[in-house]
Amino acid sequence: MTAAPIMPRISGRALDWAMVGGGALVLFGLALVSRAAASGELHSTLISPWHAPLYAGILLALYALLAGTQGAAPGGHLAQTLPAAYRISGLGLVLFAIGFVGDIVWQALAGDTTGPMATITPTHLLAFAGTALIMLGPLRSPSTAPGSGFVGQLPAVLAVGLLLALGGGVTQWANPITQVIAQNPVDQPLLAGASEIWEMAPDGSAQTRLSVAGEGASSGASWSSDGVRQASTVWSYVPGTDRATATGLTSKIVVAGPASQTMVSLRGEAGWVDGALFSPDGRTLALNVLHPFAGTAEPSVTLGPGSGAGNANVPQPNNPPVPIGNSLRATAGLQWDIATASADSNDVPHAVLTDLPGTEVVTAWSPDGASLLYHSDQSGNFEIYGLDLPTGTTRALTDNLATDDWAVWSPDGRRIVFASDRAGGTHLWMMNADGSNQVQFTSGVGDDWDPAWSPDGRYIAFLSNRDGNTEIYRLTADGSDLRNLTRTPNLDEWLTSGAWSNGARLLRYSAAQPIPSVNGDLSQAFVAIILQSLLITGLVLLALRAGRLPLGAITIILTVGVATLSVISQEYELIAAAFLTGVFADLLAWWLRPAGGLRRLLIFGFVLPAVALGAYFAALEVTGGIAWSAALMISALGLAGVTGLSLTALSHAGVHEGLRRD
Repeated sequence: MTAAPIMPRISGRALDWAMVGGGALVLFGLALVSRAAASGELHSTLISPWHAPLYAGILLALYALLAGTQGAAPGGHLAQTLPAAYRISGLGLVLFAIGFVGDIVWQALAGDTTGPMATITPTHLLAFAGTALIMLGPLRSPSTAPGSGFVGQLPAVLAVGLLLALGGGVTQWANPITQVIAQNPVDQPLLAGASEIWEMAPDGSAQTRLSVAGEGASSGASWSSDGVRQASTVWSYVPGTDRATATGLTSKIVVAGPASQTMVSLRGEAGWVDGALFSPDGRTLALNVLHPFAGTAEPSVTLGPGSGAGNANVPQPNNPPVPIGNSLRATAGLQWDIATASADSNDVPHAVLTDLPGTEVVTAWSPDGASLLYHSDQSGNFEIYGLDLPTGTTRALTDNLATDDWAVWSPDGRRIVFASDRAGGTHLWMMNADGSNQVQFTSGVGDDWDPAWSPDGRYIAFLSNRDGNTEIYRLTADGSDLRNLTRTPNLDEWLTSGAWSNGARLLRYSAAQPIPSVNGDLSQAFVAIILQSLLITGLVLLALRAGRLPLGAITIILTVGVATLSVISQEYELIAAAFLTGVFADLLAWWLRPAGGLRRLLIFGFVLPAVALGAYFAALEVTGGIAWSAALMISALGLAGVTGLSLTALSHAGVHEGLRRD
């Protein structure tokens, strides 16, 4: 008696549809995960509610392939029992599994990577390659061969559309759908790209995200000297106000205990509070408060990396760090001053030095807790000062035409490290505690600023943009052993002088995705155009080579691909642009089909991406306006067309026959 199969056998078109259904779930899950990551709602890149469709799709594809082996002759290898067209899909499932397991190891060693750049970690790329191979099965299946009719070829067509969506998802860091380009300038919400609190070991390992931005932001992380409490700034929107203006934002200082429970919550009388630092005895907080100006001159208050010169990677002196990546201008009549508050109560911070006409930003406590270091522009440019708390007297420690700021005492109180641009670029300098013997400490390309001296005196962590974005670096107190700790090209980091935990076992910092300019960085925009043109043209050529392009197929491919990516960006008007482009391309392919030939195929290769980008521009114009000039758009259309033309010329062998097929 023959034993019943373990599961009902799936073959032919049923297998094709099951695999397409699994792939659709995977891509939908990928879109949800990417959108959650972009909005700061993703707690883990491995397990979350948004991953559910993705893993359900993988399980459906696995079930379909196993069911496809039922009834095969026993004794053979599993790969040999699969339908020939789906052996590559079986390999794809294996690669996905390796990528998944590898990602667990990767996160254990390198920490959780977030944001769009997380898609190009080696383990994620391996999983994406596996997903692409899964989708190739329906495209290779004999059940969807030319001549089987439109419905019969539909699984193969949908598979190409899903491959387009996958390619766009993997390259979402430079994709016109997910990183919308050419839009009219609009006011960004101030917490766009908001910062989150992270933690890592002193060697840069075990990078762990501790807070999720969501509708707020967290910055200015610092430790108490006993390593038990942590202070940070929590930013949030004021209900019913304009989120793109300073009046639409509020902040508070939160002091948390060992289990991250809130112990103290401090707000200022007006404006913002930020950058809280524990005194050595842990009883007092020094912080920066934005409050009504008490002097005789109107201040010009700007804060946030990127404010002055428009470069988010250049250190800005007047910056208690607001959400990293954005630029803010304080409302008129307010200025930054230094304040103190109890670390054990919710009392309103008490501002000091309010009679000075400039901006004062506190940067460090002295080891004995009797003094504060701060920088101020009261003399016309930023200089470093010491404030004796018992007497209220101040003393200038630097005096030159350069910008000197972000000063921190050594743990023994003998030296001060600070940032200065007196030698050209901004670098770290060292001086004695009384301001004497000022010498340059770091050098090289880029800027260095915002130092944090470890409690044991061994290391100095600091910020630098020498690798193209703001990263945390570390060197020894004698200036040796320079190393990049964070290595996160998709994030900008921020430190306070209280970043080191007791015993220098941990570094706590804030990080955020840089905010691109509203018009889009042109280099990224043109890279995005080239990549998208290659994806569209290449996949259509692949379908042509396989003869999988019945009339209407290009419309489905483009619409499915763009619709999936629109879930990430929530720019759903682009779906209509993709649909209209597909209709035009299908009519063009139908018109070219009788003659075929390389010349007309090259016409098709040029027109398809150019029309797709033109429809994209039209959708942006109709729904919000375009900031690009006509000349720039014409150049972009030409670049898209030439990209498609070049790819077609390089891969035309055998493709022109596809224009003749049904």
